[in-house]
Amino acid sequence: MSQEPRPSALPSNLNFLVEDRFSLLESDEPLVPFWDLIKALLSQQVDTILQFIELLDTIHAVLRRPYRSDFGFLRHFMQVESCCQGFFRDIWPTLKEVALDTPSIFPSGTLKVLTHQDSSIIFSRREIACLVIHQFICSVPTPAWFQSDGSPDFHIWYATEQPHAGAVHAYLTALFVYFARFASRDNVEEAGDSDSVVTMRLQTYTGPNPPNQRYFSSPLCELKIIPIKEASTHLSLLGLPNGASVISANKSIGFGRTGTQEEVNVGSSPEACPAVLLTPVLRNDQVLVVEGAEAVVSIKGYGRQARLDSIIDAPALPWARRTMLFMDALELDAFDGTIEVPDLLPGHLDRELMKAYTAFASREPMPYEEIVTGLWGCRSFCGDEQIKTLLQWCAASLANVPLMTIVISEEKAGFIEKLKHFSAAVCARDTTVQEAYYALNDLRPSNPEARSAFTAVERAIVGIVGSAVAQSMPS
Repeated sequence: MSQEPRPSALPSNLNFLVEDRFSLLESDEPLVPFWDLIKALLSQQVDTILQFIELLDTIHAVLRRPYRSDFGFLRHFMQVESCCQGFFRDIWPTLKEVALDTPSIFPSGTLKVLTHQDSSIIFSRREIACLVIHQFICSVPTPAWFQSDGSPDFHIWYATEQPHAGAVHAYLTALFVYFARFASRDNVEEAGDSDSVVTMRLQTYTGPNPPNQRYFSSPLCELKIIPIKEASTHLSLLGLPNGASVISANKSIGFGRTGTQEEVNVGSSPEACPAVLLTPVLRNDQVLVVEGAEAVVSIKGYGRQARLDSIIDAPALPWARRTMLFMDALELDAFDGTIEVPDLLPGHLDRELMKAYTAFASREPMPYEEIVTGLWGCRSFCGDEQIKTLLQWCAASLANVPLMTIVISEEKAGFIEKLKHFSAAVCARDTTVQEAYYALNDLRPSNPEARSAFTAVERAIVGIVGSAVAQSMPS
């Protein structure tokens, strides 16, 4: 059995020792607490972009980060963007104050890690802001489970070369607007204020495989199709107020700089970014649930087309009830063309149904009123669009969710028409989850008709219904 990760060290952890490469402290020790260096650095005057970049560069050098120091994109952004105006006068003093208050905010000097079944962490807005600020100045120690290409902080948004510059521009806009709003508040939170918390929870599946709920024999839930011109994180697509939205995650969840669906949802919501600091690699039976993270901007497009849409000026929205479901799909891009449909290989359907069900059933005791999703696992992971859609539909129905809304690009006009026809046909017959899932499970990965799962499943269901009717007729 693998050993569970220990709590992650925070910058204020006095056991986190580094070399004082620039003699910032009067110490003869070969190693000094990193926190002493941070206090010395933050005590220095910083009121220009150049001084701020020098601060970041020094932290980078002290931590001996395994990447080149380059802050060209950040420098230009701070020079030209209106959201950065007055930063050093009105915002930076508050950020520095909160950063220096880390020992009081997190007295243990560590951050709890989500490791075991249904573990959760509840953060105040100030606690979340403290973590985001340290990600901003790149002063968080790297968690033990990180791979060489992972990033616990925002340095990946700072380098001059940004292949997906529109996405990174949107992420930085969200970050600076978030900081401005945080600094403008009095930062005093009333005890018991439900709007003052962000919850991050690891949900683990503990039932049989596949899920065997009392709803297995119930009809598929209502399906709503929303065609959109291009990918979007618009407010209407976040599952507010009593639903949840699917985040098509990697096993290592979080932000990045390439404009994926996961990245734009996390990057537009800075309060969700600290999730990378406490969430180890997701197992097959786990999903991450983040509740209460406020979206600061909306982003349009995907990949190189991802870009800022608008700044969200809606503080009165019920952000405390916003729910993000981080689900990693099977990575099927490694299979070659000798296997017609790798989604149907042994164990794959059960794994995906279990993953989606674990996410969709994560609210207790009442189910989500709506699940908002898309073509989960069907882009870079190469999942089959029809199979993945039907699996999510079955999972939502098993979780007793009354409505699943699927958001699809208008470019997928052919798929949309097939889904409309299929959903009308199976709903007209009151098709149950069991009938739909078993018909899907009967398809073989080497069978070419599996590429048309809607047609194959509908044909099988017609046969099931016909057989049932025949058996019920008197002889």
